[in-house]
Amino acid sequence: MKSVTNEVKEEFNCPSSTLFNLLTAPANWLGLHPVTKGIYGPAITRSLGVGGVAIEHIDSDERPAPFDAVWLVTRHEQDKVWELSSLYFGGQPLTVKIRYDFLQHSNNMTTFKRTMITYYQEGDISEQNLKASKSAREHEIYFDNIRKRLNALQAS
Repeated sequence: MKSVTNEVKEEFNCPSSTLFNLLTAPANWLGLHPVTKGIYGPAITRSLGVGGVAIEHIDSDERPAPFDAVWLVTRHEQDKVWELSSLYFGGQPLTVKIRYDFLQHSNNMTTFKRTMITYYQEGDISEQNLKASKSAREHEIYFDNIRKRLNALQAS
């Protein structure tokens, strides 16, 4: 089995609890992550704990066609770590694992690191999907959208 790792990191001016609660409630992915076009599930408006499931409708210029992914939360350490694993990823023979790390600094800054690992068999992933798995462009938009949402929350 082969894998592709995509890791991005950014500093945000807020407590880790604010960022954790924002990013681990799947309903918030709409409007934050540019590929998320729909999100469904029974408890998606709050931070999902271990065993929680969400269905994400994904559409991106970098992928050949829209598809659904089913995510299972596999780790939840409040304000520190959150991990997901794909149960289904658009019918593709691959598994995607995503890990969020939150590091609170004493000056009210939080370092957020997002690590996505795509596991696949040689020949089972299209060149376009492989390229999309390595891309940082969508994450730059994601971080800008997080910053905008945090600014709106702080202004209200």
